[in-house]
Formats: sequence, C-alpha cells, structure tokens
Amino acid sequence: MTRTASDLRKALPDDDDLRTLADTFSVLGHESRLKIVAALSHREARVNELARAVGMSLSAVSHQLSKLRDLRVVRPRRDGRTIWYSLDDQHVADLLSLALQHISHR
Repeated sequence: MTRTASDLRKALPDDDDLRTLADTFSVLGHESRLKIVAALSHREARVNELARAVGMSLSAVSHQLSKLRDLRVVRPRRDGRTIWYSLDDQHVADLLSLALQHISHR
C-alpha cells in the first residue's frame, strides 16, 4: 500500500479543534496553573484554600482560575456566597495523570 501525505492529512483534527487544543495546552503550560490543577485533582476547593495550598496570593489565584475557566479546565460552583472550584471533568485529571506518568519515564 502506498502512503501519501494526504493519508496523514486526513488523520489530523480539524483546524478549530487544533486551535482549542493548542490553547488548552498553552494554559496548562504555566507552573502556577498546573499547581492549581494538581490541587483540584485531589478535591474541589475555594480560592482561599487554593491560594494557601499553592503559595500564591488570592488575586493571583483568581486571575489564573479565570484563564482556566475560559478554556473549561476548571468550573465554579456557587454555594450561597461561597464559590467552589473543581476540574471541569475527569479528562482534565486524566491529562495531568498521563503527563506525570510520561515525565516519570525519563
């Protein structure tokens, strides 16, 4: 069977999906945001808990959560006046876990 570049091209996700994927990897490519994601992979938390856990100010954590929310990496849940944050879904936890497994094979 002859293989051509068109076979490879057909295997590529569409351009919109590739842009979204690149944006997602980009947002996850920041150490502070990865700390937040790692903390949230354990359990949902409030901003003040996250700030203490990752050693950042409340405003810095809020700023990073905003970026993570924009790409549906995390999601908020309101309980009265309290906002709880969690990972958007299990896929985010799986990405983190797979990446950590990957780097442990060095």
